[in-house]
Amino acid sequence: MVGEPDTPRDGDLPLLNLTLPNVISYNPIGSAIILRRKPGLITLYSHKVTLTPIAGLVPWMIRHISISRAIRGIIDLNRNRG
Repeated sequence: MVGEPDTPRDGDLPLLNLTLPNVISYNPIGSAIILRRKPGLITLYSHKVTLTPIAGLVPWMIRHISISRAIRGIIDLNRNRG
C-alpha cells in the first residue's frame, strides 16, 4: 500500500527519527525511515509512505535459519571427519 503526503516531508524525517521509538533504519541521504509496526513495516520517504505486511515472513525466516544451521552443521561435521 502506498500513500503520498500533501507536501514533501524532508525536514520532518530527522525529527521523527529522534522521537519515534520503533525506528529500525534511518537513511538521511535517501530521506527514508523504516518503522517496525505490527503486522509489518512502514517506510516513510519525503514524498511517499509505504506499508509492507510481513506476517508470514517471520515463520518463514525461522524455518530458513533452522535449515541453514542444520546444513552448516552437516558440512562442518563432514569437514571434521576428513
